[in-house]
Amino acid sequence: MKKFTLEIGAKLREFTPEEMFTLAKNSPVDGLDYIPHMHNLIFDPTRVARLNKSFNKQVISIHEPLYLIPYAPSLLFERMIRIADFFPQADIYVVHLSSFLNALQNNPNKILYLNKIAKKHGVQLAVESNPPFFILKYYPQATLDPDVYAAFCIKHNLKMTLDTSHIAAVGGNIV
Repeated sequence: MKKFTLEIGAKLREFTPEEMFTLAKNSPVDGLDYIPHMHNLIFDPTRVARLNKSFNKQVISIHEPLYLIPYAPSLLFERMIRIADFFPQADIYVVHLSSFLNALQNNPNKILYLNKIAKKHGVQLAVESNPPFFILKYYPQATLDPDVYAAFCIKHNLKMTLDTSHIAAVGGNIV
């Protein structure tokens, strides 16, 4: 299943959610990938959910909050996935592999546990690699190297998300 999305949310602060939905409306993308803010782990994303109902391009995937990319504590797993409940068309939840493979934890069972929670909420977990920026360049090779990342995902039967900017950052040809 190939889907092309336009990211909206916490990463793109220079655009309002209204502007992003308007841009997506006339773009050749399948839908939107919503990156919630950290406060959405506590407060519902009602503004974006309301826009989602009124535009012809829907949120079709949720991306983990950016501050959880270096490390995602297990106690937030249920809260992270719960955000997908606000977007009926969202059937994919994207997480970065670095959230689970890092200096504090190197246990693939954590991501398999999150995968089980995702299925309970009717979404599929998709794993994304990292660009070698800042501290992330010191993470395990499975989070950075495209070939090692792919082998890890295949071994653990995880869906992969291809962020072309991440592949290009490690010298991969995205053209």
